[in-house]
Amino acid sequence: MFGRLLTLTDAVGGEHQADVVALMRSQGFSLPDQTGRAHVTGPPQNLADTAERARWWLPHIVEVLTGLPPGAPPGTQPRPGFDPELTTLGEREEAKSEELRRAGVQGASARTVRRKRQRYETEGPAGLADGRAGRSVEPGARWDPRILDAMRQAASEATGERPTVESVRRRVARLLETEVRSEALVLPSRTTFHRLYVELSASGLLTGPDRWPGRQVVVDTVRLPPLPLPHRRQRDLELVFALDVDTEVLLTAVAREGSRPVDGAVLLARMWMPADRQADWLCGHDIAASGSRTAARPLAPLVRPQTLFSDRGHPLPRLADACRRHGVLVRTPTGTVPYPRDHAEFVARQLAGQFSAFLLSMYGNPARDAGWPVDMVQDLLDTWAQEEWNHGELHKQMGEFALPQSPNSRALRYMALTERAGWIATPPSPAAFAALLPASHRRVTVSGLHVDGRRYDSPALDSLRQRHPVEVRRDPYATRRVWVRTTEGSWSAVPAAASPLLPLDRISIRPVSSSVGHPALAPVPTGGSGQIPTADAPDSSRIEYHAALPLHTPDVEDTIRRAEELALLNERAPSTRRGLVVSGEPGTGKTTALLALGRSYTARAHLPEGSARLPAVYVRVPPATTPRIFLAELARRAYAPVRQRARTTDLAHETSQALDRLGTGLILVDEFEYLHTARGSATPLSDTVDYLCDLVPATFVFAGLSAAQLCLDPSRRLLHLTLGPLPHGASWIAYLAQAEEALRLRKHAQGTLTDMAEHLHRLTGGRADRMGYLLRSGAIRAIRDGTENLTRALFDDLAAPWHGSRTP
Repeated sequence: MFGRLLTLTDAVGGEHQADVVALMRSQGFSLPDQTGRAHVTGPPQNLADTAERARWWLPHIVEVLTGLPPGAPPGTQPRPGFDPELTTLGEREEAKSEELRRAGVQGASARTVRRKRQRYETEGPAGLADGRAGRSVEPGARWDPRILDAMRQAASEATGERPTVESVRRRVARLLETEVRSEALVLPSRTTFHRLYVELSASGLLTGPDRWPGRQVVVDTVRLPPLPLPHRRQRDLELVFALDVDTEVLLTAVAREGSRPVDGAVLLARMWMPADRQADWLCGHDIAASGSRTAARPLAPLVRPQTLFSDRGHPLPRLADACRRHGVLVRTPTGTVPYPRDHAEFVARQLAGQFSAFLLSMYGNPARDAGWPVDMVQDLLDTWAQEEWNHGELHKQMGEFALPQSPNSRALRYMALTERAGWIATPPSPAAFAALLPASHRRVTVSGLHVDGRRYDSPALDSLRQRHPVEVRRDPYATRRVWVRTTEGSWSAVPAAASPLLPLDRISIRPVSSSVGHPALAPVPTGGSGQIPTADAPDSSRIEYHAALPLHTPDVEDTIRRAEELALLNERAPSTRRGLVVSGEPGTGKTTALLALGRSYTARAHLPEGSARLPAVYVRVPPATTPRIFLAELARRAYAPVRQRARTTDLAHETSQALDRLGTGLILVDEFEYLHTARGSATPLSDTVDYLCDLVPATFVFAGLSAAQLCLDPSRRLLHLTLGPLPHGASWIAYLAQAEEALRLRKHAQGTLTDMAEHLHRLTGGRADRMGYLLRSGAIRAIRDGTENLTRALFDDLAAPWHGSRTP
């Protein structure tokens, strides 16, 4: 078993892998455990059979709540006395009590039925068991989860067959030393720790698997940053998403506008049934195996929620009722419920930030031009969730969610957890899946089927045209198709006749750069064919090459070398991390050094194709920037949406966590002279920078004018480096010789630039920006006019704007 793939073995030992979804729809396949149980006159009286008692009570309590027992076929009418539209909840409890009394069941008064119903609504199926057998709580439930995770980690790291309790206690104390020192956590006493260790070890919770797909699923709402529209207008959208906590797999997500409610039953159907099988699941034919697609990329995860956390502040219609019918426990996240709220909220913010960046990239241009219609955003969201989020790279795992040898994507982590758990969830039956979708009756006309302003048509509707209205089931958030019940009672998928959606089925998603609107940190050219043209190459390729001609002065190369060494030291620093300040006058190569440093650092990260990691981040500081504005700008680069009223400390921690998750090791800050302390603040800017260098797990490199360096001089975390014009001498001549070797001009003679070294120094003053302008623009002009050579007259003409007059 590996994800959705099951390994089947025949009688002679041959093996075959099959998708569990396809297997469920294969003819001749059945689950023996799904057969009906023999009818019993009452619940077992033996307290040891608590699970059997709970199963006996379950259909009775569900019928009291919903009017129908679990698994009732679609269209079944409630029995007399149990119709929720005609009777109250108390009347249905009385009717159930009377029914059980007549059947000879002892201890089934109306009060008992009411108590069972209340416990089922609070605790789910476990609440139906006998209370005397379930009064003991799970070992360790009253302790902080960090202590339990540290105990599991210490036990797994032990070299012996069975670690001693004292060795585990000492290891836990070392692992949680930081939290204990900051008084954020209190360790249990020695005696209590020994008792807790014995309880966890005896119950198998110390080393056994305690996480599996579907164990905890979070349904939450997050607001997207405003989407830009023409004429300075904006579009506000929200995402309602279901996230599996243990794998971070996005089960489903729905885009909505304003407070428009999302159908909870449809949301359950979307998160339970894999997206790649929803279209043909209701159809009667067998589902073909995935074949080559399985080998190329893991199948979409199949997760059946067991415990669903839903916020009462955003109620979803029909969700609670649908979950009761299918045995899904619905809980409200509270402080007393063992639920990783902080991690789920962080992932929600990361999800919103990354999807917003994807919408603002080139893939969202058609939707932006159309005004961000919800249908087009939803289509983009469905494709992005499966192709980018679920198959995206998992970054550094955080404490509670760390796994030994954790796979590098959420889909692979899902497969690893299913393999470790030893079982896999099954999809809903076609009847159950159809019952979760909204139903309506429509008449099929000559032009097809019209549902919510869209037209659907296919040859399967020919026998239904101009007849009685037919039953239609649809997913309101996937408008590409609807399902129609045929005259034989089966379902047929009818596609949209003219879909207004984007052709995204075969879109190739690539990571979106975080530096939208700023200089990109592209990989450093490594040479070779196809990258650096020769002198015989076409003019167009040579012009493009000379427009971005790499020209690094010795000071720039020294800055790159020092910054890379500092970043390497900070990665292994036990405590203090240091940053670098690069200052100088305009035109000395500060921005060039930053961008070249970002490219080289990114290239050395050796990222795999399709990786979503962000090794380096470039931020250009806007004018009049306070530390909070700077943190907000940095948070946007890390795909972390900014809360308007967030405190600076909270914003700093959220930004630090986002950068850590993205694997960012280098933060490049350009034009730091615009940084200043907030009005009325007594904290100097240097102290704020020191705080960021200690908090954010990355190396800061600031670049700006020399005049602004005084505000950072008192800093204890920053090293200073000053760039200036190159003096006329050996370094200047070597710089010109290196630049001349990079030229690709057909008639240019080597040594021409070094012969004009003194003259070029007078023209440029030794400034790197002016020399770069002369070489790049001169080479382009020489190619365009056919001279293919750099001359003194050409340089004098190009330098005239800043030199004032031509030098003879």
